Amino acid sequence: MYQNLLGEWKNTLSLIESVGGETYCKVEMKATNEEIVLKEKQLGIKLPFRFTNALLDFSKDVQISWKFPYELDAPKFIEEVYSGEIGWQFAKVSIVSTRGGQSDKLVFHYTANGDFLAFDLASSSDDPRIIYWDDDEETEILLASNFDLFLQEMTNLHFVGGEHWQLRYFLGRNGLDSTSEIALKWKQWLENEINVNDKEIDITNLNDIFELIFSLNRLRKNEITILSSIPKDLLFNLTLSKMKTTSYLEQKLLCFIMGEILKNEVSEWVESLWESENELIVPGMRSYLSSKCLPKEKGLSYVLEYVQKEQLDGFGANEHLKYFRANHIIVWMQENAKLPYEGWDYLFAYSNPTWKDIETWLNLDFKHKVICVNSLAVILRLSKKQNAALPYEDEPIQIFDLPCVDEVITTINNIRDTGKVKNRHYVLDELIENIKFFY
Repeated sequence: MYQNLLGEWKNTLSLIESVGGETYCKVEMKATNEEIVLKEKQLGIKLPFRFTNALLDFSKDVQISWKFPYELDAPKFIEEVYSGEIGWQFAKVSIVSTRGGQSDKLVFHYTANGDFLAFDLASSSDDPRIIYWDDDEETEILLASNFDLFLQEMTNLHFVGGEHWQLRYFLGRNGLDSTSEIALKWKQWLENEINVNDKEIDITNLNDIFELIFSLNRLRKNEITILSSIPKDLLFNLTLSKMKTTSYLEQKLLCFIMGEILKNEVSEWVESLWESENELIVPGMRSYLSSKCLPKEKGLSYVLEYVQKEQLDGFGANEHLKYFRANHIIVWMQENAKLPYEGWDYLFAYSNPTWKDIETWLNLDFKHKVICVNSLAVILRLSKKQNAALPYEDEPIQIFDLPCVDEVITTINNIRDTGKVKNRHYVLDELIENIKFFY
């Protein structure tokens, strides 16, 4: 069962990657019988048998997620959908008290906004139903009658959502329903929208090279090497002419070709994009080209002015500024970032944060703490990807000027013990567990 589910999860991630979305997949080793016994002793209960089967037969730590690229909007009938996640962490499994003070929820997964997914022990101790707990409203939402059904329904839905406002589209009287009319429309849209073509490629034919890049939705070293051998003016004219006839996603890749290969050779043209109305290059790609083809200070000033003028939220600001990888952006964010944190956490991670930045933000007001703590989770995920989750190779995400491990752990423990970052202790715990990865 579980290997089949894993195969379907990976197929979903491939769909998302093909349109430039960000994905993450972590599946650790299986739990041992000894670990199960110890956990049950710590909790004072016997774990639900379906969950125990997954831990023993598949994995004790599953973290799989995806996120649409900023510019890709879901259709109107599910307009708030933008991401998906599924998983559990055996080490973090705990019993919590909710409404009425009853300790009847066995948490196996926290969502990005601090809510959680749990086994409702009040329904059954052996085979409990799965619920979503909305911490702000202090209400529970039924997701499935048991753990296996929850996994299958989420898999059928391409494990859409995470937060309740995304999941709500797919809820019926008995929880998640992958056969509902809206669920079928969602799956049809997602599976038909994304299409990766496999074809024979002739590397001596420029059109074939472009088609390969389009089909992979990625600019790799091999294609960069081939295109770099073309005279710069010819490559510029060719990419510019293709922009007028290709789709939006393909235009993005053409901009990446310009930025990664032509660079300052097209600086005058890129600067002209800011001087007049331009309908060919979308604003996000104009910002990308400014980061790659103009002097950094000039390009950054253009984009910062645009982001402030348009009053973009965290997702929008990240889409325009992440390409600069500039620490100055964190200084700018201190005054301009707002809650909700989504998007700002990624921008903080992309902007070459130093340990001093992190210490400073952890000691500022609530919004800075929340953005910084969630950014630590982003840094941990993206640092494991050599392309930093971008459609071209770039420097891996990291934390600069780290002190010794003990000092980092002490600082993280101190902010966790204050209790001022609600329901995000699991992020800090995961960082501590993996901190040596950064050294």
